[in-house]
Amino acid sequence: MRLYNEVWRKARRATFTPEVLATPLASTPYHLRHAWISTLLTLAVAPAQVAEWAGNSVEVIYKNYAKVIDCGEAAALQRLSEGLR
Repeated sequence: MRLYNEVWRKARRATFTPEVLATPLASTPYHLRHAWISTLLTLAVAPAQVAEWAGNSVEVIYKNYAKVIDCGEAAALQRLSEGLR
């Protein structure tokens, strides 16, 4: 795991500007997982499907990503409204 983290830090330094490097953006590989789950939910992928892909329960997804799911639901309701016109 130590080598993995070292490679990750080197990749961050090689990729990010000094300003971005000073932020916590993608400071660990786990942050990418969180971003991936959030993106899927924002794109209105069903929480049950996201949970399966992420190796979580639906309860964990709702507990940790409810705010993102709400955004996805708002978009889904908008599409539903437009479709029923």
